[in-house]
Amino acid sequence: MKLILITLAVLVVGLMVACGGEGGGGGDSIRKVVDSFIATPTPRPTPTPAPVVVYDKLKIIDDGASINIGPIDAGTYRLELTATGNGVEVLWPGSDCPGHTRETQSHTEICTLKRSGQISISNPSMLGTGPGSSVTIKVTYLPNQSSSSAAAPQSPPRNQNQPTAVHQRQAPTKKPATAAPQRGRSREATNVPGKVSPGQVAGRISRVADIYASSGSSQSITVTFQNTSDVTTHYRLEDAGRFSGWTVTKKCRLVVGGDCEVQNVGPGDTVALKYEVSAPSSGSATATWVLKAAHTCGLFGCKVQSVDRQSQLLSVR
Repeated sequence: MKLILITLAVLVVGLMVACGGEGGGGGDSIRKVVDSFIATPTPRPTPTPAPVVVYDKLKIIDDGASINIGPIDAGTYRLELTATGNGVEVLWPGSDCPGHTRETQSHTEICTLKRSGQISISNPSMLGTGPGSSVTIKVTYLPNQSSSSAAAPQSPPRNQNQPTAVHQRQAPTKKPATAAPQRGRSREATNVPGKVSPGQVAGRISRVADIYASSGSSQSITVTFQNTSDVTTHYRLEDAGRFSGWTVTKKCRLVVGGDCEVQNVGPGDTVALKYEVSAPSSGSATATWVLKAAHTCGLFGCKVQSVDRQSQLLSVR
């Protein structure tokens, strides 16, 4: 390119000299044309932003377990997923995206997040005896379909484990169908889970009534708890599962680490979770409910600590 410009310059100079010898007017005209040619920048095509893969992993999700991918910045994303076994369920908590609320072995979806969010993928279970699922998950950021104000997210580190937290405070999210938070005290949240420290979390399980059941019968129960702290965080409720012939079955939609989880519970909020208790032919036992609160959340997940526990007598009449 430089060689071409130099050659053109030499020809123009020669032309200007020749024209100048006949009065100089032609040289001025040619000089103006040359100056205009040199001063005009060559337009360059605007590069088209390329899609960015922000998550691409194979995960093993045990029966009754789930993983959360996030936090994910606001923007438009394409989720591509395949699963073995009975399949998995997909949720986008806090967004309008439908996900897939029934077990599926293949799912592709484009979702636009208006604020920071996450993707929840779960292997639902009733009794904890089903097969695990090998799940390939690919999440791609689509800059051409995202808001111009949204910055392209960074790809997570290769050694990243299951991320579970949402760093930015969200608007009230749609809670799972089995959880019914009710507003209690009007104290305002001062933190989000990623910034909550162990000393800030607290909670209380309401008294759980003892159960006197007929031989081999089943009955539904509701266990409620309250966020008694001044911060917004996630809570998990640990149940007894199978023990001494009794079976406690979860009826919640989101299960993390084998426990029912409810996210973004505000200060003073009360949450109700439903379970089913099946009795053996005879005998008595004591079930223990443990409430755990999340703190110090990040890309590698949340830390949880026990904040309350309640005992419940189960007996066959």
